Amino acid sequence: MNKYLWTPWHQVVGLRPDLKSGELPLAMFAADLYDVILQKGLRPVYEDPAEFFALTYPRLTCVS
Repeated sequence: MNKYLWTPWHQVVGLRPDLKSGELPLAMFAADLYDVILQKGLRPVYEDPAEFFALTYPRLTCVS
């Protein structure tokens, strides 16, 4: 029996497919903040807050 009221995070959160496969490019994690502020379109992931936070924060998914 589980003595905790909550399920551990690693049993609730699943990795995105690009992380599991290793296809996520490391360059995605480096941005020139000056270019981001100027909205040059060089790093669209950083320029769109919704896209950035979707990649930054885990989504709760069912893990089977």
